[in-house]
Amino acid sequence: MKYLLVFTACSMLNNQCLDTLSTGKTFTSFRECSIAGYEMILDQAHRFPPLKYEADLPAFLFDCIPFKTDEA
Repeated sequence: MKYLLVFTACSMLNNQCLDTLSTGKTFTSFRECSIAGYEMILDQAHRFPPLKYEADLPAFLFDCIPFKTDEA
């Protein structure tokens, strides 16, 4: 089983989210995928300008979608 990391950006200000996007990153364990997801969210929060962050109230969400591969 592998896991695909997907990402969604939302605004708590207007309760709307952008379409979920695939990061294109796959992982061999749910744990690895989850850690990468949390690191990605932290990176996004740090990239957001502080005043804009407070004004827009962004929420960054991720999920690890399981999928089967033909690999043994």
